[in-house]
Amino acid sequence: MVYRLLLCVAWLLTLPAYAQTSVFEETFESGTFGSFTAVNGTQTSGWHVGTAPGNGPRLVGQQAVFVSVNSNSYAPVVGTASVVHLYRDVTFPASETLFHLRFDGRSGGLLQLYLVPVSYQPVPGSVPPSSVALPLANIQYWPLDYATHTYQLPASAAGTTQRLLFTWSNPASGTVQPPALDNIRLVAGLPVALGGTYTINRQQPKGGRNYQSLVDANWDLHMAGTVAPVTLEVAAGQLFVGPLIFQGTNSHPLTIRRSGAGPNPQVRGFNVAIALYGASHVTFDGIDVVPSPAGTYTGYGIYNRNQRTGCRYVTVRNATITLHQLANFTTKGVHQESTLSLYTVEQDTLAANGHIRYENLFIRKANAGVWVESGRQGCPDYDVEVAHVTVGDTVAGDIGYPTGGYEAYGMYFNRLNGVRVHDNLIRNVITRNSWVDGLCALNVTGPRPAVFANNRIQKLEFLTGQPSVYGATVRGIRVESITAFNAAALLSVPGRISIYNNEVQQLRVRESSATTARPAPAIIGLSLRSGAFPDCVLQTAHNTIVLEGTGWAASTTIPLQVSLYTSTHGLVDVRNNLLVNTTRNADPSSKQTVMQVALVETEAETPSSMVRFQSNYNNLVPSPDAHASISRIVKPSAAWEYPTLSAWRSTTQLDGQSQTLQPGFAPGAALVPTNMLLNNLGQPLDYVTTDLAGAPRSSTPDVGAYEFGGPTTGTKTPTAVLGLHAWPVPFGQELRITTSLNRGAGQLTLHNALGRCVRTLDLPASASQPIHITNLHTLPSGPYWLRLVREDGYQQTIRLMH
Repeated sequence: MVYRLLLCVAWLLTLPAYAQTSVFEETFESGTFGSFTAVNGTQTSGWHVGTAPGNGPRLVGQQAVFVSVNSNSYAPVVGTASVVHLYRDVTFPASETLFHLRFDGRSGGLLQLYLVPVSYQPVPGSVPPSSVALPLANIQYWPLDYATHTYQLPASAAGTTQRLLFTWSNPASGTVQPPALDNIRLVAGLPVALGGTYTINRQQPKGGRNYQSLVDANWDLHMAGTVAPVTLEVAAGQLFVGPLIFQGTNSHPLTIRRSGAGPNPQVRGFNVAIALYGASHVTFDGIDVVPSPAGTYTGYGIYNRNQRTGCRYVTVRNATITLHQLANFTTKGVHQESTLSLYTVEQDTLAANGHIRYENLFIRKANAGVWVESGRQGCPDYDVEVAHVTVGDTVAGDIGYPTGGYEAYGMYFNRLNGVRVHDNLIRNVITRNSWVDGLCALNVTGPRPAVFANNRIQKLEFLTGQPSVYGATVRGIRVESITAFNAAALLSVPGRISIYNNEVQQLRVRESSATTARPAPAIIGLSLRSGAFPDCVLQTAHNTIVLEGTGWAASTTIPLQVSLYTSTHGLVDVRNNLLVNTTRNADPSSKQTVMQVALVETEAETPSSMVRFQSNYNNLVPSPDAHASISRIVKPSAAWEYPTLSAWRSTTQLDGQSQTLQPGFAPGAALVPTNMLLNNLGQPLDYVTTDLAGAPRSSTPDVGAYEFGGPTTGTKTPTAVLGLHAWPVPFGQELRITTSLNRGAGQLTLHNALGRCVRTLDLPASASQPIHITNLHTLPSGPYWLRLVREDGYQQTIRLMH
């Protein structure tokens, strides 16, 4: 059992500002035990000082004290019983009663911490008797990485001199990594409350307004609180060891941001790198997360505190989060959750998290990218925005479960009131069991509107081969409105749910060579479910969804699936979408359709009575297979198949202005049509004013995610056809750029937030790919716009962050 006070920041409203006294501090940088004494006797393993275990992270140095068979190595001890001691005498000030012992420690075994009389002499091979020893902590199973440990010592020590004793016991069997300690410090009293700007820089001396570690700044915030807003300027290019746990109600805003040129500073921590519990008005800007050797399960965690107090006004932006993919666990780049007690009343927004922003993040090597959920439907987290986030690197299977595992999600949302997910890229998500969802939003709640827009979902994969496979479903986007709620929670009725300008492609089920069970897979580009409330409007428009490849026997492929929960559900409107299913499968047991509508068995609705389902101005492209169809309507006991658009129109009176034209997509990653017969075939919608690339929608918009009309039409700006892409986001010293088409010379310009051009690059007609813009580290942090203007008049602008 570990008894350890995590480093928590709890900004208190009325903390007095006393001067803190350092009773002692030992860093072992002299290469000796310094103020401590080791008692090893003839034990096989004993205390040593050296560089083998690495330095403790809080202060700069090289030496640490550790247990080993010699001073030159730090390795697991195998099956040798031993008990060794490390101590020093401490005179506690009589004027203080608040004492805290802090040290950096790592590894395993059983380390015991005591206060004993100075007259007691520790004996090698024996633990101190209970008659003289006051136990302070029994510490077992430390992480295999340094963490800062903090213990409050008894107030009764004031005015006394006692012996502070570390005792390590090694069992007679098994393999144990022995302890290493560093930066041992005892302080009395409280530090001065913080206010203003401080630096976090390991290359500068500590003291004044500079800290050498984030955990030390964290500690002072916890103990002393604030007298004014606080900004922590964290030096670029440095690594800091956490975890950083921010907890409590703060009096003033706190900003933690990168400072100076170079890559973002990095934080690593066991279990979670950075977490907030009930903290408000906190901004993280340019603070990366890297995995701890001991395992980091969560990059950034946002949680309510004690099931009663939620986080408010929290922003996490401009960071890269890198974790571990575990076969039998779920690591999350971002994890937000409110756990609520039975005593939480419905609509108790104080207990939920609200006004949370995640912007310009790059999440890689995790089981799930972004995971946000509320514990109870009647008290949902609210006003959550996820924007300009990239989930997944360019490597196949970068997110999810390449081996073993469970259902995989690029982004997962559940029970949220007012969620906005836009301008994100989700790619390379994989699993071998259950299902894969690129973007999943369940039980979408109101009354705040929900928006899922301008997202690109690509390269999702279900890989068969597990001995037991539970389903084999791949969904690009899955959005389901709430279907039931506590009758007292009247505000939970969802309002408008808008899904537009999304691009979904490259979804597949792949058979591995080790397959022992071959499921009947389903690949669905966009899966929607209406709720049970007539006031809820679910509208989906200007999405481009393409399914292609070869299906399996009994497989199902559907670009758009809509499930109508009841006949009293709210309006579902499908408009201006480009839906393509060219999957080939000669097996007639397979189901390949472009749009499927599912009805509940107990409802009396039929294809001719779906008055609250509307569909029009779409382009529906079916597979050329003989058994493929334009659309299907299904119930558990019945199905209606419509092989042609005219048959669908005749029965349902839907899609009167829809088409079945081949789009002829331009080369490149972006699904931009070139068939000019599709130009201007959409219907103007007040809630869709731009396309996926940011180009304005005209009064006669194009179907699908992109406006693609040429410069001769005179009706719209010729954008998006260039397929301009840039990475990484956020960028640092360099930008790498590609374009889908390269048909002429042009110019690249990079503009800051004020619209000023800060970089220009002329491109010849034969420019190689990718294109590089370098020496960008001197630019200030913030938003930038990259514009490509080609000599033939075509142009495209994309938004970036630095």
